[in-house]
Amino acid sequence: LPGAAPAGLGPLNEIEFRTLRLLVEDSRISAAQVARELDVSRSTAYRTIQSLLESGAVRPRVEIEPAVLGFPITALFTLEVQPRHIPAALTALGEHSCARFTVMTAGPASILHHGVFTDEDHLSRFVTDDLGTLPGLNGLNTLIALSVLRRQWIDRDDDLLLGPRAHDILSPVHG
Repeated sequence: LPGAAPAGLGPLNEIEFRTLRLLVEDSRISAAQVARELDVSRSTAYRTIQSLLESGAVRPRVEIEPAVLGFPITALFTLEVQPRHIPAALTALGEHSCARFTVMTAGPASILHHGVFTDEDHLSRFVTDDLGTLPGLNGLNTLIALSVLRRQWIDRDDDLLLGPRAHDILSPVHG
């Protein structure tokens, strides 16, 4: 399933989990630094980092504030689309230049789309020219974000990754 854990990825062992925590704190940490922090050999630290990357447990990426790129308006859309038209709508929305997050959902709306826009005219054209031409569209709700407090597990006010809930999110699960 999209969004699910990569196939073959099981629970992290203690070294993997502790390495993950270090990567969360500093994604540019070196294997030598990981080795020192965890009191393991440099080769163990390197292999652990590579294993986390290759397994898909860790996917590095850069988070860019949309406003600095000229996209100060953030909008969320819920779309009610006839089931047979959902795949085409997902493809069209996912490929759109405004797209930041597009998913199929279960519930009253079949698609959730998060987009960023340069100004009100850009948003208006998206609604009329792009959403308005989607086949099978039965309903649409538009929400404009007025204040973004958290994005990608990063608190927006102080850029603190995971904020105070880090322990809750990254605590190892013991069965």
